[in-house]
Amino acid sequence: MKHLHNERLEAGRAIATPLHALEATFDTAIGQAGELMVALSSGRKRAKLSAVYGAEAFDALAETAARLFAGRAQAVALHRALDGVRADLGLPARAYGDESQKPDGYTGLATGIATAGPALRIAG
Repeated sequence: MKHLHNERLEAGRAIATPLHALEATFDTAIGQAGELMVALSSGRKRAKLSAVYGAEAFDALAETAARLFAGRAQAVALHRALDGVRADLGLPARAYGDESQKPDGYTGLATGIATAGPALRIAG
């Protein structure tokens, strides 16, 4: 039985690494979209162009950003689902973060509101 537990821990670690990379990729892409928004707006003003110039580009970028945020939300939902699998298998929780651990009571709700329930974290 110990062998199975160790195999599941290794599987969790193998899943956690690309999961965290996926989440980081969305955060990076969202930041880059924001930088592009600023550059487009500043560039249009600097070139003294009417707001009608490039309107389609602004619309496309807004849609791109919205889809990036939707993708990020799905990645967070994926993370929460995997946390549930981890908990169901009785594997220990390991907290990861770019700079700090998840706050106590964190549930990963889309609203960011923490609850009093136990935090679920992907094994790693």
